[in-house]
Amino acid sequence: MAYRVLLVLILAICVSTEEEASTSRMSRPERLSLREEARQMFYHAYNAYMDNAYPADELMPLSCKG
Repeated sequence: MAYRVLLVLILAICVSTEEEASTSRMSRPERLSLREEARQMFYHAYNAYMDNAYPADELMPLSCKG
């Protein structure tokens, strides 16, 4: 899961939506879709962190508490 998040974030960062490069192999809808997927994955992870691990900045694996 973490590698997928990293891959999507890297793709979203590398692909500029402002400029249409003539050598781009991804269409604009594909880029926008990947950008939105990266955004959703980020907020999912961030909200889980805030709900479960925030005060201690880590999640204790046995008790599942921060």
